[in-house]
Amino acid sequence: MENTEQYLNGTRYRDMKAFGVADSYLKNEIDIEEAINGLKRSGFGKFLIGEIAIEQSSQVKPSEAPYWLRVARGNYNSVIRSNDPKIHLATKSKAELRIAQLSLFREVNFYERLPNHDKTYEAYKQILGLSKELLDYSSIAPYSKNNVDIEIRGIIGEAAVLLMLQRFSMREMPEATWAPLQSYFSEDHGGTCISKSDKPSWDINIFTQLGRDEPIEKTYQIQVKNIKNLYSRDCSESQEVIYIREDLRLSKDEKPISSIIHSLDIENERPDSAERITKMLDERTEKMLDKIDSF
Repeated sequence: MENTEQYLNGTRYRDMKAFGVADSYLKNEIDIEEAINGLKRSGFGKFLIGEIAIEQSSQVKPSEAPYWLRVARGNYNSVIRSNDPKIHLATKSKAELRIAQLSLFREVNFYERLPNHDKTYEAYKQILGLSKELLDYSSIAPYSKNNVDIEIRGIIGEAAVLLMLQRFSMREMPEATWAPLQSYFSEDHGGTCISKSDKPSWDINIFTQLGRDEPIEKTYQIQVKNIKNLYSRDCSESQEVIYIREDLRLSKDEKPISSIIHSLDIENERPDSAERITKMLDERTEKMLDKIDSF
């Protein structure tokens, strides 16, 4: 992890030119080739190319999906390895989170099947490791409302729910029948990168597949928010919203995001001696599933 000083100072460079190009792409004002040409010269633009490429892998013929996933990986890696101070910690962390899931997107978009438990577990370990690092970094600065701090907390919260869903899929669901993945670029932004949108946006898709010869369905669309406040806008009826503090905490004074990450880490590292932790995670999972099923 890098850019510690930038994180502590709460600075965040916003590449509005890159956002403008991506916004034009989302609104179908330019095609994908024009978008990539307009984005490839900036560090943040390369991150956006990765986002666009992953979604493109879901829209082309399956045989073309690996090419776009390679484009995504190359651009994400460029972001992670960059020394450009304009690429802040949150952007690098988002790129790492995406790379952890590329093999899962390959299963869905190329092989047209859902990932098995082994592939899910490989992604799970990477996401858990990233989440632990981000928790460590967020603990070195007091709670604040600066842009970077807010974005880091959002990434950790989204990762926590994604990990809980992956854990459930591996422990409780038959192989290759239920797969949570981060939503695609246009879904995450509600169709725009700049202006407010009335279109729904969400963070996680849950794909289901009843059998190998059956189609893959996008069954659940979940938006994740760390807390519920006056500014939390309503979502469409097809979406489930999980407010982590309100929906997933087990006690009034608990900090559920930290508890989830630490508990998952203990269970993963010492499964034979984590009976109490596993029981708490199972209880929290039930609360999460009850919330999803209530919509």
